Amino acid sequence: MGTILDAPVQILMGTNVRGAFTAEDNRDILDKLLGTAAPKTGARLPEVIEKRRSDMASQGMILPLVGYADDERLAPNQFLVTVALQTVTGDIRKDILFDMVVDMIKAVQIQDPSKKGVRALLVEAVNNLVEKNYQESMDCFRKVSYWGSIIGGCEADCVRATLCYGAVNMMNGQYQSMTYDSQLACNIVDKPTFSDPYLKYAAHRLMGISWVLMEHPEHAVAFFEQAYHDLEWANEETLLVEVLFHAVTAMMQAQQYDKCRNVIDRIYSLVKDSDTYGKEAINKLYVFRAFVSDRTIEQLKSQLSEMELKYEEISRSFLLGLKDTVLKVVRVVTPSVLTFGLGSILGNVRDIKMIWQKSGDGGMNLADMP
Repeated sequence: MGTILDAPVQILMGTNVRGAFTAEDNRDILDKLLGTAAPKTGARLPEVIEKRRSDMASQGMILPLVGYADDERLAPNQFLVTVALQTVTGDIRKDILFDMVVDMIKAVQIQDPSKKGVRALLVEAVNNLVEKNYQESMDCFRKVSYWGSIIGGCEADCVRATLCYGAVNMMNGQYQSMTYDSQLACNIVDKPTFSDPYLKYAAHRLMGISWVLMEHPEHAVAFFEQAYHDLEWANEETLLVEVLFHAVTAMMQAQQYDKCRNVIDRIYSLVKDSDTYGKEAINKLYVFRAFVSDRTIEQLKSQLSEMELKYEEISRSFLLGLKDTVLKVVRVVTPSVLTFGLGSILGNVRDIKMIWQKSGDGGMNLADMP
């Protein structure tokens, strides 16, 4: 790659690359990728995108190669981005890569690439989310994710932004992109140097939800269990109960009915003397626990419809009954719902706490329930 000058870098995509995208893409690539960056920031773009591509490759998701080169036909301060697409037409990985490049290019336009600037962007993103300005919030979250990955001391905010971005994708039904975001967050929190247990919990939980929504519930269970162990020591009753309900949902979808029994027992042990949940909900859980325990696997399979109806009613009571979860994203699956609350990952940021207080809507759901 040629030398990048200190002058503002103009990022362009050559017209020869347009042919790599089909008419169905329905987007003006050149317009989307045209932008200006603050001095010295353009040189980091190849490094960061390649790192993310490598991270995904280590998880078995092979993205197309991204190549960068100066072109003598361009002015010295113009940087040409070329995308070598080695995928079939319509491959979802192509869209993920394209969106990632666009988001990265938008991100380098931040004027204050510092830890303080990253936090300010995170607060701006959350404020937009509360105001339901979703596109603006997504742009800000991506900028936080970009700079948080290359500025020291910003790893936690990078995870927060990536998880919020994934949650909005969950709300919009963009499950492939949500899975990608979840994996990026897990790549960070699983490093030995990362210590925030709440962000570990949130990343593993969202990864589990992604697998359920991608119809691979058998992969989800391990992530829900990991999320449980991330916070088991902290006695966070509601967070532990929610993730165990998600584990049961995944097990039922995967027809792992024998494993459900143990997890339902664990839920009951957590809530039987709890003041958080109503007595009626706890009693229904007790009855359901007996229903599952008193029947063989064959009997449960033959009474599957009845079991799913009972479980749906109980899980909704526990997962949707509380009104103290800030900005909860809700997604309907059979035979339950999947929920992801942003309060536990954002609530300890002082400026964001002020946003929660101003919003006055601590129980707001970001996705409509039927």
